[in-house]
Amino acid sequence: MRKLTVSMAALLLFATVAAAQRITPGTGFNQTIRLQPTKAGQEIGAEGEAMRKSARDMEMFAVKVQANVEDGTKLLVVVSTKESSFIMGTVDLFFGVGVFKMEVKPGDPSMPPLKDLVSVYVTDLTEVLLQGDFPPPPM
Repeated sequence: MRKLTVSMAALLLFATVAAAQRITPGTGFNQTIRLQPTKAGQEIGAEGEAMRKSARDMEMFAVKVQANVEDGTKLLVVVSTKESSFIMGTVDLFFGVGVFKMEVKPGDPSMPPLKDLVSVYVTDLTEVLLQGDFPPPPM
């Protein structure tokens, strides 16, 4: 019961973040993709999704991961553009769930422009566990 409660809390947090970031049509985009498990990810029951949002005054990137791992497990979130790859941060999993979220002003050098993101990878530093590709953002 405890695991279900925390998992639901994490899902509600992710949904609240998504709902709180309203975007006016024509000023940005909002895309969510399901991350597909690799063989290594399947072995630990890994599931996940990644979200990117862009508006005039804010860009947000988030990754939610669920996996059957020990509490405190850290996973690395890596993104790629057509030119290079970037380490975005880590996901700390507790009760099998973890969320990474980053918000910046457009043009902030700490994150590549969200429209340029092509792929998302979640890794344990030895193997890729989850991966997914964003479709091109609307113009």
